Amino acid sequence: MELNFAAFLEEYVPVLPDSLQDGILQRMTYSENLTKISFYVHFPHLVLAQDLLALEHELEIRLEIHSVRLHPRFAPELFSLEYFADLVVFLKREMTVVNGFINDADVSMDEDTLHITLHNGGYDILEKYHVADYFSGMLEQGGAGAAQARRPVPAVRSRSRYRRCSCQGT
Repeated sequence: MELNFAAFLEEYVPVLPDSLQDGILQRMTYSENLTKISFYVHFPHLVLAQDLLALEHELEIRLEIHSVRLHPRFAPELFSLEYFADLVVFLKREMTVVNGFINDADVSMDEDTLHITLHNGGYDILEKYHVADYFSGMLEQGGAGAAQARRPVPAVRSRSRYRRCSCQGT
């Protein structure tokens, strides 16, 4: 049974941005004390980070809850370099250690690998926190929050494309 995310939230947020209207709620988790809720939502298209973050904030206010996280899922083949900035927003939300290291990085993509060349230092720190693995997980699973930030995610074959991320720099 598919549950439309907009319909599910209608009582709390009657009007969602157009980009969020056709999401399908796949899973919802919450903390034991009900102070944190996470929604895992599949979208047939990429969704801007700003739309998701604004909805998170609105839900925190309307539900009077400490933390709401939206984890968008999408088909990995939808990813393009234009969406990289949005992935960075999601990454910074989960891993504050990223800081400004990725700012002004050169980003390119070949058939199956996202290449990130850093110019602001921090390579050792990003390597220590497995940032390339985190990006790989987001690309492989198709969305923000798809990877576990604290544990390396091996690059594996998905139903569509093999995606990896490599970081270089100082």
